[in-house]
Parts: sequence; C-alpha cells; structure tokens
Amino acid sequence: MKMFLTGSSGFIGRNITEKLLQDNYTVIAYGRKDAFPNSQNYTFVAGDITQYRKIFAGLGDCEYAVHLAASIPKKWSYKSDITNVNGTINLLEAARKRDLKKLILFSSSAVYGPSENPIDEDSSLLPKSFYGVDKLVCEMYAKQYNEEYGLPIVIFRPSNVYGKYQHPINANSNFIAESLHKVINGEKISIYNGGEIERDFVYAPDLYNPITTVLKREDIKWGIYNLGSGTCVKIREVVDLIEGIANKKAIIRDVSKEVSNKVCLDISKAKRELGFEPRYDLKRGIAETYEWIRNQRF
Repeated sequence: MKMFLTGSSGFIGRNITEKLLQDNYTVIAYGRKDAFPNSQNYTFVAGDITQYRKIFAGLGDCEYAVHLAASIPKKWSYKSDITNVNGTINLLEAARKRDLKKLILFSSSAVYGPSENPIDEDSSLLPKSFYGVDKLVCEMYAKQYNEEYGLPIVIFRPSNVYGKYQHPINANSNFIAESLHKVINGEKISIYNGGEIERDFVYAPDLYNPITTVLKREDIKWGIYNLGSGTCVKIREVVDLIEGIANKKAIIRDVSKEVSNKVCLDISKAKRELGFEPRYDLKRGIAETYEWIRNQRF
C-alpha cells in the first residue's frame, strides 16, 4: 500500500510516518524536512503544500493520501490562510486527477464552539479562531469534492494532540510539551483561571490505528470522526502529572483570562464505526513525551 503524506516533518506527521514504516507501508513523505533519511520503503519529496505541481508529481501512483500539513497561527495571517485553505484545495484537486482510492484529511476540534457537554460530530460548528475557520472551510471543500467527483474522503477532528517530536518552544507548541520543557528548565508555566479549565488531550500515536482502519475499509467513502482520549482533564491535574513524572515542582503563573471552561470530544462514533480505542492514558503519554524532550537540545 503506497501512501502520500503531507506535513511529514511536523510532529504528528513524524509519529504517523514512523508507525507506517514499522508496518511496512511505502511512504512518500511530502514536506520541508526529511525526518527519516535512509529509511526503507520511504521517499522524501521537498515541497510546500501551496505548490500544486509538486503535489501532483509527488502523488504519482500513490493509492492513498493523508493530509496533515497546516499552519496554526497565534494571530491571523494571510499566509496561514493560503497554506491551510489553498493548500488543501491543491491536494484535493491533485487527488481527484490522480484518482486516489482515499484521502484522509486532518481537521481539528477547533471547528466546534465551546460546550459544557462532550462534543459529538453533529454539534454546532462555531469556530473561535482563524485556524478553526480555515479548517471548517477545508472541510466544506472536501465535502464538495466528495459529492461532485466521488472522491472518497474521511475527515478526522482530533482534540489537543501531544507527543514526542513536538518542539516545545515554537509558536505551535502544545501545553504539555511546553510545560514539560519549562519544568525541566525551571521556567514559569502560565495557566488560566487556577488551572480549572478542562481539555481533552490525545497522544499522537493513538491517531495511527484510525488511519489504517479507514484505509482498509473500502465501504467508507465519506465520514467525519472525532479523535480524542474520551476524557477531559483539568489543566491543574496535567501540571500535577508533569511534576510527578519530572520529579520537580512547577513554577506557576496564574493568569485570569476569558477562555472556554471545558472542551471535550465525544469519540463514541469512532469507537462504534472504526473500533477506535485510545491505548495511551495521559500519564503514560506524558512520561514518554518527557523522556524525548529531556534528551533534546532546543
């Protein structure tokens, strides 16, 4: 099975590529950096998601594609819109012309609005960020390509993804990676509203099985699925876990800010239809991420 994967040098892309190669998939990795040089069944294609001709050429005779390339700006950026929306359209059009068997598009839980209840796939789509707006627009284009051209597409909406390979001090770092790095280095961690807000964190390797399940299921021509841990945890509890794993007390800076108190995904549809079952609890995922971060130089 030959796979084209965008965003291969991002931290989710690296986690997914690593597991694909372990399972002997042939991977055409499209991105800005070669993360797995000299690997078997692996070809790296340097390029940007906004470069249609490179995407079309890179797809070649691939049967499947996984779209992970994205820009997650702290503030609105026209360039981010081009990457997220135009880049997705480029891949959709190339996939249509190459007659792909299936395209998996990674969206985000950012397409939803805040909710005190677990959010399912039929919940209101009210993004509160430009990134969420971009992802929702990408989903709408994907739906049109599926309906107009019959291109088989599955959309995943993951919650807060964390894990090894995530750079802890860049603009897109996750709370867990950033906090681990700061605790290790004795720096202050900023938490909102006493750490009482709740979030759903999913470990990057847990996104792998749903991908391979969908690729093997010829009956799935369209679908949207939430991917998360299935549980919400308070930020204060995440900090407690980090302190225990690092064996070091965190320096806390409490910030008052108006944010959504609770964002938690309902993953029952993915469990029911895809057999999705997160294998990593939060403690184990943080422990593995900690081991990777403390052995890196940033």
